[in-house]
Amino acid sequence: MIGEIHPVTAKMTKARRDSRGSTLVELPVMLWLLFIVLFIPMLGLASITLRGALMDSVVRDAVHVASKSLTFATSSADGPSATQAAQDTLTNRLSAFPGITASSVESRIVITEISSGTITRSTVPLATVDSSKFIYQLETTARGQIDPLIRGNQAIFGSIPGLSTPMSLEYTAREMFENPQGLNR
Repeated sequence: MIGEIHPVTAKMTKARRDSRGSTLVELPVMLWLLFIVLFIPMLGLASITLRGALMDSVVRDAVHVASKSLTFATSSADGPSATQAAQDTLTNRLSAFPGITASSVESRIVITEISSGTITRSTVPLATVDSSKFIYQLETTARGQIDPLIRGNQAIFGSIPGLSTPMSLEYTAREMFENPQGLNR
C-alpha cells in the first residue's frame, strides 16, 4: 500500500529519538556527578597543598629572620633573641593566612665539626664558641595544623586528616647563624 508506514521502520525511528532524548536528560546529572566527584576533591587537595607550601615558606622566613639575631636565647636592647625572633616571625606571618595554625616552634643550634663532619644539636646557649673548628647553623621546627577548605562530614568519611579533620604537619628549616659569638647568650 502506498502511504502506509511499515511498523518496523516506525519502531526504529522512535528508538533513535528515545536514545537522543535520554542523553540530553542524563547529561546534566552526569556533569553534576563529575563536578561533585572530581572537582570538589581536587579543590580540597589544592587548598591543602597551597596551605602546606605557605607554612613551609613561613618557617623558612622565620629561620632567616632569626639567623640574623645577635643572641640565641636572651633578648637584648639590640633586638630579640633568635628563638624569640623565630616565634614572632612565624606568628605574625601565619596570622595573614586563615586555616593554618602553629602549635609549637622550637629553635636549635646545629653544630658541625669542620674536621670530621660530626653534627650535634643544642637547645640551650653554648658554653664556648669556636668558629675556626665548628660551623654554626640555626634550625627551626614548627608543628602546626592545616584545615581543609571544605570539611567533610566525619559521620560519612570518618576521621581523615585533610578531609574531615585538620592535617598535622611539621616543617623544619635551617640557615647559617650570622653572629656565632652570640650563641653563648
